[in-house]
Amino acid sequence: MNYIFQPLTKNNLQDVQKLYKLVFGNEYSIEYITKKYDTSYLIDGYFGHLAYFDGKPVAFHGAIPVLMQYNGAYEIAAQYGDAMTLSSHNGKGLFTKLGKLTDTELRKAGIKFVWGFPNQNSEYGYINKLDWKFKERIVGFKCKNPIISLEKIAKLN
Repeated sequence: MNYIFQPLTKNNLQDVQKLYKLVFGNEYSIEYITKKYDTSYLIDGYFGHLAYFDGKPVAFHGAIPVLMQYNGAYEIAAQYGDAMTLSSHNGKGLFTKLGKLTDTELRKAGIKFVWGFPNQNSEYGYINKLDWKFKERIVGFKCKNPIISLEKIAKLN
């Protein structure tokens, strides 16, 4: 199969929106996606890549730059966020290709480290194809809400 790879820009965010719907069933507004990926307040550019097949978006891999502080020094890093591929295009190397393209783009922008929280679908690819180092798995976390907990709401039903 012949794929065309394009960097993420403000002009193709609607294609990310389509993939959210087709891959995950999530309907996000263009405003939400723009706010998520437009990090021009910190660094120029959008970070991610799309794969197209027959002119239609079939996969996306994106990263979001953030300002980090360590030992009093500030540095721009990036958190990998969304990796999505239409099921009919799984197993074609798109995850790895898009990840490597995005890694190259991040390096060119001067971003020295990335991190993420891969799920069961992407963990293998990050570790074995994109050479991530595994530190530890998150088992779970709790968010306290001073008003009412989701656990209490669930018990009410």
